[in-house]
Amino acid sequence: MKRILIIAAIAVMVLAGALIGSSAYAARMSQTGGVSVPEVYSPNRLMLELWSTFKKNTLESTGRTIQKDNDGNSTAMGQATTMQRAVWMDDITTFDKSWQWTKDNLQTDDYHFANTFGELVNGNYGIKDAKTSAGADQQMAYGLIMASARWREGKYLWDSRPLMVALWRDHVRTINGKPVFVSVADGNTLNTADFAPQILRSFARVDPSHDWKAVLNNTYELLQGAQQAYPGELLATSYAVTPVGTTDVILTKTGANNGTVGDDSWQLAYALALDSKWNNDARALSLLASYQPLATAWHANHELVARYSTTGTAQSAADIPATYGMLMGYFLAFDQPAATDIYQQKLLTLYNPDTQSYRQVLGYRDDTWTWLGIALYNNNLPNIGGQYDQPR
Repeated sequence: MKRILIIAAIAVMVLAGALIGSSAYAARMSQTGGVSVPEVYSPNRLMLELWSTFKKNTLESTGRTIQKDNDGNSTAMGQATTMQRAVWMDDITTFDKSWQWTKDNLQTDDYHFANTFGELVNGNYGIKDAKTSAGADQQMAYGLIMASARWREGKYLWDSRPLMVALWRDHVRTINGKPVFVSVADGNTLNTADFAPQILRSFARVDPSHDWKAVLNNTYELLQGAQQAYPGELLATSYAVTPVGTTDVILTKTGANNGTVGDDSWQLAYALALDSKWNNDARALSLLASYQPLATAWHANHELVARYSTTGTAQSAADIPATYGMLMGYFLAFDQPAATDIYQQKLLTLYNPDTQSYRQVLGYRDDTWTWLGIALYNNNLPNIGGQYDQPR
């Protein structure tokens, strides 16, 4: 009889646990809009597992980052981003291989980097697009500064110096007495994706021979002027840097497609979020506020698409992970509940804890920006590039 009572008690406990568990599960599903969100042991472990997945799916043993969603090509920006992620993950082996491959295959004689490397029409591999990118060059130099700060290796800082000299020589123009950053050498266009204030701050620390602080302040001033000139609108993809009289400079919209914004503007949002978080710059927060139409779009539809008009009207049906990663910083700054929803419903749901990887293999862009969005949400992106208190 006693044994029967014990068995009955155990059965009751199991049933009660099941009911409580199902109730908790139902409540959690209700809170997340019916989306099954995986349990995560720890954010640090998550970042490590996804970094391992990225290396397995995307990196060659040579250090080349292969973008399978881009015809198997490699880009200067892709190499630079892999290098930065390797620093954050304290993975010096991957960093060294990536940097060596980049120097050997993409670096030009004047210390810029060719845009694209891949399979040529004759079956060989080589440079497919020899144009260079001011944004990629910045990110490359910054990755080296990060590496030097993290591992206290002077060789990385040494390698970064000619890159900064080349950037100043070819991408900083003095207009009406103001040094300003331009995206095309000797041109007058500023692509918003190329403004990375956290990088310019690091340049000012380690390259005191050039007035990077003035470039930083002038570009902030120009973008604030554009924000005031087009109130209530998202920042455009590109602007013409236009002199006014003999003393002033403004940004004016340029290009037939400047009524539509997407990745380039979202990358600016991510950079502004880092500068606000790391350096408490009120100008970054002020410019981030212009992305408010996207908060309206999220609350209306619980999704964000790849492209919008500058007034916030959807111009695409594509709901892609990269968008959420790029815009995570805006929502963390202005709408924390939405940031949590986006993290749980749009980013974390891509992860499979059973395989410790994504549920489906992501393309390079989605993999990279999902990782960066998750890392930013979990406060796992320390300001390594800003650790130099004095120029070295």
